[in-house]
Amino acid sequence: MRLIKVFNEGRIINERLYNELQDLEMNKVPEFNGCGNEFKPNRDWWVGVENGQIIAYCGCLYSHTFCLFNRSWVHPKHRGNGIQKKLIKVREKAAREKNALIITYITIDNPASGNNLISQGFKMYIPSWQYAGTDKVYFKKDFK
Repeated sequence: MRLIKVFNEGRIINERLYNELQDLEMNKVPEFNGCGNEFKPNRDWWVGVENGQIIAYCGCLYSHTFCLFNRSWVHPKHRGNGIQKKLIKVREKAAREKNALIITYITIDNPASGNNLISQGFKMYIPSWQYAGTDKVYFKKDFK
């Protein structure tokens, strides 16, 4: 699998893969259906490509000194092969370049993602404002 950045802070880098990613995000990945357009100027997006097909993708958004990992998806046939850890690392590198505190969350029924975050040095925390809802588990990682 090759990771390719397709969207950089409002600028489309690879139009074909960007269009395919938008189709996946808006129409084909049930867990994100109806979440709205996440392709905004303060966002970055990457896709994992194998044999010309998108098998994974992830995004993050930046706000001041924060980087929120806002999406991560791996095709079910490719889960369990370390791809999510690669998606974490590529976003972590981008956040580190901006010296940003990373925050993210998972649904409570997704312990595999929680384990991947913990294995990459993330710590669970309870934010004062639970921005994604009270049914989520929150994580953060600071480089300082």
